[in-house]
Amino acid sequence: MYELQPNDIQAAEYGGAVAIGVCTGIFSREVLHEASHKEKPAIILENLTNIQNFLSVCGLPEGDF
Repeated sequence: MYELQPNDIQAAEYGGAVAIGVCTGIFSREVLHEASHKEKPAIILENLTNIQNFLSVCGLPEGDF
C-alpha cells in the first residue's frame, strides 16, 4: 500500500491536477489539507468505505461495483 504524503498533494497540483487523497498513512486530513494550495484545495477522504462518494468526487457516474 502506498502512503500519501503532503508532497504528493503538492506534486499533483503543480502538474495541474486536482489532488484527491485518502488518509491511509500517518498524515492526518489536516496536514494533507495544509499542503494544498489555498485557492484550490485538495480533496481529502478519510477512507474508501463509501465507493459512491469516491466516484462522485472523481466526477464518475455511479455504477454497480
